[in-house]
Amino acid sequence: MIKISFGSAFREKEENFINFKQNFGHNYESQTYHLLDFDRFCQDEFPEAEYLTEEVAMKWAVIKPTENSNGYLSRISVVRQFGKYLCMLGEDAFVLPDGLRGGGICRLCLIFSRRNR
Repeated sequence: MIKISFGSAFREKEENFINFKQNFGHNYESQTYHLLDFDRFCQDEFPEAEYLTEEVAMKWAVIKPTENSNGYLSRISVVRQFGKYLCMLGEDAFVLPDGLRGGGICRLCLIFSRRNR
């Protein structure tokens, strides 16, 4: 695994969270990259945030125009788990609700038929 360095005010908590997951036998590689994206987001949007507030989490949970439902759910799941971890440690952290959905991908069903004219 590539050495990843976090830079937001959450960096120590994020590193401890990854270690916690790995100590329980989880590989946690792809999730680590989602957490790194969250860290960059926090550096850009909430550089002074030390706590996972509803404002921070819900702004992160906005689906991106280029994102499909599976990518969205994978991305926000990591931050939901991070919030649960922080709460387990006794921190007053916001946990993203389970009901968030990325929205369905619109599919147009075309039925071709021959018309007798």
